[in-house]
Amino acid sequence: SAIKYIPKVWADDDAIASVVKGTPVFIPGVLRVTSDFAEGKITAVLGQDNKLKALGIAKVSIDFLRKQRRGIAVKTDLVLM
Repeated sequence: SAIKYIPKVWADDDAIASVVKGTPVFIPGVLRVTSDFAEGKITAVLGQDNKLKALGIAKVSIDFLRKQRRGIAVKTDLVLM
């Protein structure tokens, strides 16, 4: 319930393995996002198991995310695993 009102991004297991070591979530690892995902917003990073893995700042807009195949989607600030 702590992340109910913030944007969310779900990342694949390969991306999560890197995120827990402090790397950002790169666009190729993104599976889906909530409609309120936007550049500059605090964002929750969830794994395929639907569990919170990290918090970070979205670095791109949802439109950019949908069009691009490279780049950083979320810069992680706090890893929770």
